[in-house]
Amino acid sequence: MEKYKDHCNGITTLNGTYKGVSNLCMKLARNLTNVSKLENKEKRSTGCSYFVYWVYEQLNKLYSIKSNYSYTNPAMKELYKVVNRINMKEFKDKGCYVYFDYTLDEWNEWKLLHDYFRNYECTIDSKKDTNLDTCKIKCENLNKINELYAKYLGKCCTYFSNGEYSNECPEFFKCDDKYNPYELYVHLSCDPEDIRKNFIKVEKPEFIDYYAKDITEKSKEQSLLNRSSVTHSETPMIADDTPIFDLFYTFVLAAFGLLGASLFFFVFYKFTPLGSRMQGNRRHVRINHYEEFEQEMLDQRLRSRNVNPQNRRARIAYQPG
Repeated sequence: MEKYKDHCNGITTLNGTYKGVSNLCMKLARNLTNVSKLENKEKRSTGCSYFVYWVYEQLNKLYSIKSNYSYTNPAMKELYKVVNRINMKEFKDKGCYVYFDYTLDEWNEWKLLHDYFRNYECTIDSKKDTNLDTCKIKCENLNKINELYAKYLGKCCTYFSNGEYSNECPEFFKCDDKYNPYELYVHLSCDPEDIRKNFIKVEKPEFIDYYAKDITEKSKEQSLLNRSSVTHSETPMIADDTPIFDLFYTFVLAAFGLLGASLFFFVFYKFTPLGSRMQGNRRHVRINHYEEFEQEMLDQRLRSRNVNPQNRRARIAYQPG
């Protein structure tokens, strides 16, 4: 154990306040290092799983930790640092991490489920495991397991109509129907009377694609209803079965009518004899007005030049020829 002491230098000073935490730290360092040395990937994954739940089980035994279980707890912070340092140093592939941001009650429930699924096979078939007494699940434990199974089945497992499923909690839960505690309870012949009265079989949730299909069908129905409603509102019928045109089409027809009339008058004005005559008359009127205006301006200039400012008498200059 002494060779693992270096991993726990930062935690020895906390041993007075959190009694037993220094010894736990050295055990943690030893077990995590041993898990990292497992060459087989599957065995390493299984070893990591057991290690994680072992850590929480040990924390639950330390009153100094259990009474103040929090991520802000100085002792737990140091344990977290130790786990990270060993992972960075020893693990070449995926590390084995322990997280302290869940409650001890949650970890205890997960451990019970984890052990149940691990021990299921050797309980259902004693030929698969010689250590039947150590792994066998007892009937008296199945009621609690069944409660937890009901609690986490919908949270962890998503089922599809083709028989497949996805598992969000592979660390402690299995979604295959064969692991239903009810099946094991019947297999072990625990208590036939209790099965009928108290031990209720947990049913798996509805297929997720069933809900998606249902929502899609309802959406299609609603779309058809909306389309039907719009169609009826666009062509309502009056008493004589004459459809009332939508305002949009009325405006469009009016706009095209106005455009057509404008085009007609433009062609009539520009290219017909009558239009040309009208243009000539207007031009002649404009010229006459312009000549009258020029003559009046000339008369005014002549009058202003022949006004004597001294005697206020007008002199008209006469220039013959």
